[in-house]
Parts: sequence; C-alpha cells; structure tokens
Amino acid sequence: MTWLRCPHCAVFLPSQGDGDDVSFGCPSCGGVFSTAAARHVDRANNGIQAQPPEASAPSARVQTLSASQGARDPLYPLGPREVPGDLTVASPGHELRALLLLVTLAFFFALYVGLLIGSGCLIFWSFRFLGVFGLPVAFVALVVFLFLLKGFFKSEQHGKSLDVEITEAEQPRLFAFIRRVCEDTGAPPPHRVFLSPEVNAAAFYETSLLAMFRPTPKNLLLGLGLVNVLTLSEFKAVLAHEFGHFSQRSMKLGVYVYTANRVLIGMLNGRDWLDDLLWRFRAVRGLPGLIGFAIWGLFFALRQGMLGLFYCVNFLHSSLSREMEFHADLVAVSVTGSEAIVRGLTRLNSAEEALSFAERELIRAADHGLYSADLFIHQRDGMDYLRKQRNDPHLGEPPPLPADPMLAPEVFEPDDGPPSMWADHPSNYDRERNVKRHYVSCPLDDRSAWLLFDNRSDACERVTWRFYRVSLKVPRDTVLDEPEVVQKFIGEEHQALTYDPRYHGMYDSRLIELGYLEDVFNLGECEVPTAAALEQRHAALYAGEVPKRAAAHKRHIEEWDRIVAFRREAGQDKNKKVVFRGKQYRRREVQRLLEFIDEDLQKDCRRLAFHDEEILLVHYYMSRLLGQTALVALRERYTFHEKLQKILAALFKQQSKLEWILAIASGAEGNGEKLEFQEVFLAVREARGALVECLETADNLRMPPLVHIGAGKRLGPLLWEGPVVGRVRWSRRSIPGKHVQKLLGQLDTVIDRGRRIHFKSVGGILALQEEIGKRWLDRFAGHKTQATGGGR
Repeated sequence: MTWLRCPHCAVFLPSQGDGDDVSFGCPSCGGVFSTAAARHVDRANNGIQAQPPEASAPSARVQTLSASQGARDPLYPLGPREVPGDLTVASPGHELRALLLLVTLAFFFALYVGLLIGSGCLIFWSFRFLGVFGLPVAFVALVVFLFLLKGFFKSEQHGKSLDVEITEAEQPRLFAFIRRVCEDTGAPPPHRVFLSPEVNAAAFYETSLLAMFRPTPKNLLLGLGLVNVLTLSEFKAVLAHEFGHFSQRSMKLGVYVYTANRVLIGMLNGRDWLDDLLWRFRAVRGLPGLIGFAIWGLFFALRQGMLGLFYCVNFLHSSLSREMEFHADLVAVSVTGSEAIVRGLTRLNSAEEALSFAERELIRAADHGLYSADLFIHQRDGMDYLRKQRNDPHLGEPPPLPADPMLAPEVFEPDDGPPSMWADHPSNYDRERNVKRHYVSCPLDDRSAWLLFDNRSDACERVTWRFYRVSLKVPRDTVLDEPEVVQKFIGEEHQALTYDPRYHGMYDSRLIELGYLEDVFNLGECEVPTAAALEQRHAALYAGEVPKRAAAHKRHIEEWDRIVAFRREAGQDKNKKVVFRGKQYRRREVQRLLEFIDEDLQKDCRRLAFHDEEILLVHYYMSRLLGQTALVALRERYTFHEKLQKILAALFKQQSKLEWILAIASGAEGNGEKLEFQEVFLAVREARGALVECLETADNLRMPPLVHIGAGKRLGPLLWEGPVVGRVRWSRRSIPGKHVQKLLGQLDTVIDRGRRIHFKSVGGILALQEEIGKRWLDRFAGHKTQATGGGR
C-alpha cells in the first residue's frame, strides 16, 4: 500500500489510486487535493511513500491517520506531535496560592463559627449565672448573634438566566466532540451542557451551601456568540481550557469563596433592620443609649475585621484564579498547540462588540414589532458593519501565520488587557507569553465551529428566544421573523442614519444650532440674493472651514465619550488612570477633564452655528423662489427638529447631572466632596420631573415622514410606551438603589430612541434640502436676472 500526505495538515492517508488526477478528501482537515498536488507540494519530503514515516524512521514523531479513523471523527482537529511531558504540571506558585487560600478560608470559617457559637452560649450563660442582671449582656450577645447570622438569610437577587440546556439527542456531534476533548485532556465529562448568547465559555459548579459538603458535578457553558467566530481548532482549544479547569482540584475552593463572600457581604453591605434598630437605641437617653453605643462600637470593630478578611480572601482567590487560567491555557496547548488559544483570544473583543451592536439593533427592531429568529446572523453582519465603519477589512481576525509557525510573531502588546467580559483574567499579553514559553507546533483547522452542531438553526433560535424573553420580556406568543427580514430593516435604518461624505461628518455627533430659526422664517418679503450670488453661496456651504471644524468637533465628542465611559467603568477605583492628549489622569480628575472638553465643544458649536445658519438661509431663499409648497415643507421639518432637540437637550442635561451627583454621593469621584441627602433627593426628583415633562411635550408633537415612521404619529409613544418610575418620598429619608437605576435606565432608553429619531430627522432635512437645491439649480442656475438685495 502507498501512503499519501495531505498538503494542508501533513496527515498520512492510505492512497486509493496512482493517477495524477485522483482526488482525495482529507477526513482530518476537510481539504481536497489531488495526487499531483501532493507530489508538487511535498516532493522533497517524499509526499508519496510505500509506508508511513513511522515504519521507515522510528525516531520521527509524525502523526498518521487511517481511513477508518478519519471516517469516525472527521471534524476533530489534529493534536500536536510533540508535547513536553511536564507542560501541564501545576507550578509551585499554583499549589502555594491554593494552600494559602485554603488556610485563610479555614481561619475565616473557624472564626465565624466560633463567634456564632460563642455569642449563642453567652445568651444562655448570662441568664443562667446572672439572672435578671444578665439581660443587658444577653441583649448584646443576641444582637451580635443576629449580626453574624443575617448573611445566611439575606436573599440574593438572581435575574432570569439566559442559559438554555441542550442534550446529546439534540446535538450528537457536539457531544461526541466534547467527549473526545475530555479524553485528550484527562478530564471528566461535564454533567450538563448549556448554551447562552454570550461571547464566553465557562466551567462552573451549581452555587449552593450544600456544595460545600458534597461532591458537586461540573457543568459546561458555551456562548454561541463565541462559537460564531471560532474555528474548529480554536473551539477545541477553548473546550480544552475549560476542561483544564475541570481537572483542577483548586476549583472546588471557589464554592467556599462564594459562601464566605455571601456571609461577609450580608454583614457588611448597606443598612438593614438591624442597623435601624441600633440607630433608635443610640437616640434613647440613659442605659439603652449606652448599650446602643456599645453595640455600635462592637459592630464597627467586627465590620472592620471582617472587611479585612473579605479583602484577604478575594485577593488570594484572584491570585489563585490567575494561576488557574495559566494552567488551563497549558492544558489547551497540550492538545491544540500554542497558536489556537491565542488566535481565539484575538477574536473576543471584536466579537463582543459585534454582539452588543447586534443586540442593540434587535432591540430597536423590536420597537417596530420585528423579532429575529437568529441573533448570531446579526452578530456576523454587525462585524461586517464595524469593519466598514473603521475601514479595517480584517477587524477581529488573527494575523496570518507564516510558513514556519515557529516564526509566528507575538500578537498582543504589553498593554493589551484581558477581554472586556473576562476582566478578572490575566492580560492577553501574559497569557500569550505563558503558552509560547515552550512553543508547541500543531496544524490548525480553519473550518467553522458551527460544523459541530447538527441543528444550528434550532440552537440559535432557542438561545435568541431566551434573549428576547429575558432582556426584552416579550410575550410568550411572540412570533419570530426570518433573520433576513430583520436584517433588511436594520440595513435600511443604517442607510437612514448615514449621511453623504460631502457633509464631512458635520451632523454625525451634534445637535444643529437653531436659535435663529424664527428670525429666518419671519424674513417675510425681504429681497433675496441674485441667482449668481445664491449659486455661489450654495456651492460653498460645505467647503472652506467646514471639514476642519467638523473634524475637530468629532474628535472632542470622542474624547468626551471616552472620559465618561472611563468614569463609569472605573467606579470607586481611585488608582485607575485614563490617557488624555498624551497625559495620564486619575479618577478624581475626570470632572476637570470633562469641563475642559466642554469648553472646546462650546467653541465648536459657536463656530458651526454660523454654517448651520448659512445652510438654512440659502435653502430658505431657494424655497422662496420655488414656491409655497417647498417653503412650508422646509419650515415644518425645521420646526419639528427644533422641538425634538429641545427635548433631547433637557434630557442630556438631567442625565449628566444625575450621574455626576450619584458618583459624588457614592464616593466614586474621590475628590472629597460631600453631598447632603437633600441634594441627592432633589437631583433624582428633578430628573424624574424633567423626564415626565419631556414625554408630555413629545406626546403633543406630530412626526414628519421618516424612515420606518409614518407621518402624523405622536412622538411620545415612540420615546417611551410604559409608565415612568414613581416619585421618591421625602419621608423615607432614603432612596432605594433600584429606584435610581430604573430612572437612569428609562432616561437612557428615551435618550437612545430620541437620538435615533433626531438623526433620521436630520437625514430628512438634508434630503429635502438636496431636493430644493437641485430643483433651484435646474431652474435658476446661470440666470443673470434676479431680484436684487443682499439678503441676510
């Protein structure tokens, strides 16, 4: 028998014919090639042999694949030929961190149980040995006992899960692939497999108190947003990484950390009925007040001690998690080589961005009664849109590998952090260095990971439906539409929101300055410029300084958005820094940066306001000459847009003010400024009142014809269709966090919808002005006779 080596993946296969035109299909990589191609590619290395290399050269470790083996599992990528024997041995640092965390957890639980039992016994002993005189001691012990115990009974707020469980009967190819990876990594198979829409994969326990005392099976979560962008080799690497966690005994410590955090957060987080009780005791004169102060001091000492333990446990757990990630990556390297896991990592941030983009577009399509059956088709289309928008056709793709994989360049830079959805992981740069410290070569299978799903459309539809039910709370009888129908709608929306390049982005990120609108349309019978002058002014509308000023404004808007995003993401971490115009600034300096950028934005608006007025004036004069119909249409468009912009400006102001007030109140700004409850209360009430007032104004405003919005519809229901969050009562002396978050969520939604209508309205104005300009030029361009007068 002769043997033929696949030129794509170097696997040897038994040859079934000797002719040059005989075609072969490689069951390993799926490549198709001919005998002639194999001779041409690998003639120097004996591409066709009488026996595989193992028989002629026992020392050469080259992987072979028989025809029967390939037929059994044609979708399983090859593993590396040579793997260091100690590659996946846990490092001493891993073992030391696991031991330190275990000792800390043991100390915490011993201390906690000791305090709990001690306070309980003190209640009993105080009555037994002191009688009535032991009542104050018993009361103090009881309060401490309740303080320690309340963490177990605080209810956890779990939102509805996006996860959908699948079975082997539904996806046999996927489960066969999972079992094969488990065999290669030496990990136990997952107990249950779940799908979610996320760009993520995870191995997890079911978190419960019982998991501390009994073996808990591990489950596997696969995000279809991740599957949607991975190749078979990269998907195999991701699975091997998760099964590397399956084999880690230290993973069990996560259950104890979860339990410790649940108890600690229950004791440390916020005020509850027990804190209110102590406040009342402190306000009472005499012995009860003294007891209240004593217990309060005891609580303070306990809280500080427990807070120190909380930080210690979580610091050690984070440090151990970092080592666990490194080890799991090496498990992936042992079965897929050093490149697959790195190439998978390069896709994650752009895949997450594309998925978020698709989700936003589907939410907007849902506002128009359209619900797609496949979220992940739109994720792919979102990636295409982002590539065009950024003029980067290879966005989200790893760089091509050279002919010699040993010469593959490093992908990540030292400042490349972890993907946004894995913020607690090591940086991508450190992970790449870890997996390439001992480089393991392996052929890559670039076919899509979707090949592992027997029924892709069913899996995507079930997960998409779950997304709609959880995120949008759609009714159960909602009918899903074909993705092509929904994508057509999304494409039309994008077209309506994308302006001609000749406008130089002048309208992409700002409100039009319309303070002079009434003055323009009240010019009455004033004389208009000559045809030659008007033609010259029309030709210069978007020339001269416009491109430069529009670009400067766009740059300042991007800086503003980046600083605001940093303020939201940094939270209360005062050490985080942001780079602004070449310099680094801390969290406490954010407000000063925003004030500085705001000055630039105001200058931009003053400069662009001149162009806005000139554009309106030129088209006003043109419409005067074209007749009443054109003039009325132009006025109606601008009048509606002016009222819409006033609504948006009021909402922008309240949103920014409320976020700033809350940031100061929570201590996130770190500038030492303190706020009274009254200031926060008034800010929340004012924002809520402005929202109600804006919606009432919008309810009386009728729409002009816009893309996907018929003329004459009321603006109010298009911005918000449900009840506004209720008013905060002064008598409560507190503002529930849920109430504030709900108010901010409603503000965000109304502003997002209003901005979308704003950009459509701008598009409508520009289209009308283009029509007016074209009609005027056809009728009057080049005429020498025209009413005289310079006009405005």
